[in-house]
Amino acid sequence: MNPNKIFPTSTQTEPMELRHPSGKDESLFMCSELYIAAFKGRTQEVAGLTGRNSSSTPAAARNGGPAKVAGHGGRCTAHEVTAERNTVLHIAAGQGHGDLIAKLCYSHSSLLSAVNRALDTPLHSAARAGHADAVETIVRLARANVEEDALRGILRGKNEAGDTALDVAARHGHLAAVETLVKLAPELVAETNGAGVSALYLAVMSGSVDAVRAIVVSVSHRDASAAGPASQNALHAAVLQSSEMVALLLQLRPALAGTVDANKSSPLHFAASDGDCLIIEALLAHSPPSTVYLQDNDGISALHAAALMGHVAAVRLLLRLYPACADIRDDRGRSFLHSAAMKGRSSIVSHVIKNKMLEHLMNSQDREGNTPLHLAVVAGEHKVISKLLACKKVHSHVMNNDGRTPADLIQDSTGFYSMVRLVVKFYVNGAPFRPRPYREMEGSEYHEMAGDDIEKSRNCLHSSGDGRLLGSVQCAWIIWI
Repeated sequence: MNPNKIFPTSTQTEPMELRHPSGKDESLFMCSELYIAAFKGRTQEVAGLTGRNSSSTPAAARNGGPAKVAGHGGRCTAHEVTAERNTVLHIAAGQGHGDLIAKLCYSHSSLLSAVNRALDTPLHSAARAGHADAVETIVRLARANVEEDALRGILRGKNEAGDTALDVAARHGHLAAVETLVKLAPELVAETNGAGVSALYLAVMSGSVDAVRAIVVSVSHRDASAAGPASQNALHAAVLQSSEMVALLLQLRPALAGTVDANKSSPLHFAASDGDCLIIEALLAHSPPSTVYLQDNDGISALHAAALMGHVAAVRLLLRLYPACADIRDDRGRSFLHSAAMKGRSSIVSHVIKNKMLEHLMNSQDREGNTPLHLAVVAGEHKVISKLLACKKVHSHVMNNDGRTPADLIQDSTGFYSMVRLVVKFYVNGAPFRPRPYREMEGSEYHEMAGDDIEKSRNCLHSSGDGRLLGSVQCAWIIWI
């Protein structure tokens, strides 16, 4: 390959010609001097570089011809763009250079509507960087220098992601930019982006309480959209952020507390899974009583969600305010105690054991006939199993629909030593196994175990120095098989 085709030699008299990286030749590639001057906000330098060609773009560029690079015989113009098709106004807006923005807008008002490769306008660039003064300058000059249709396109224009300038500012939690845009273009609070997500939801996700407040207290707050992804609303997201955000949204629209997303989960489901009792109380105070009984697509209630995540304080709160919700069953017929048992939430199991009003749940069976003890055994949750076996109200002899007691499910527990521990627990507590015929015993997993595993366990038990433990385990194995 001839290197002169890549690197021009010193004897070449013609300027090197570059085409725009996009493959399209309708725009000039921005010269370095102009880029640096715009980035640093050097208004006079930008004016000097573009002054002689401020009114028009060279014919070669307009007609798709190659771009001339400044310093090789070409001139800078205000219409040159970067690799991502950012104009000098995009660059100035992104850096918040108000004087340069004003100069460019007066001289080249068409740049206000220019979009880069991501379809961002200069207003998007200013909003993304959080430069409120730049945002205000662009909007003010757009109103003074462009026609109504073009102005609407600038204020409400959406980029490739479908975001307006307000969406961009809210997404990044830029309070000042959000306040400015809400003040200058309040109709934007009713918009949703390409994903159907509102600026309010984006502000919540940014974690900025002040940005949320700016939208909530705006003059058009009653028209503000609270839409989020998958049919969620801003309150779904807020309950995982802060109680202050929740209070603001409930003040804006209390009805949000009773809405559900695509999975039929309410904000209360989210709050219960997070365990924040202050937020749970706030939601219930603004919701009808039916909210606590809402179930998602799997039949999970807020109480189930709190139990699954082990939030005992949230469980106590829900049961204190709505004791009847203890009887809610999911699509598999499981109570919140089933959920707690299979996830090893021993503190919740302890609470149920101590509460006489919840006594009926300890031996309740799901649609497969499993009690909470059955599920705890399958999950190998030793602490929960110990608590349930120690409670005299728990019936360890209950069989499921397959005729198996909790003790019979020990073989479904993972790990040999886990099985040994469970056998000992059930044997010590006198928990029965179901009657097993000789033929079934002959084919049991006990007889199929490798001799090395059995010998290993025997040595381990002998090394403990506790003969009684060894005897108990041996008796338990005999009973089990």
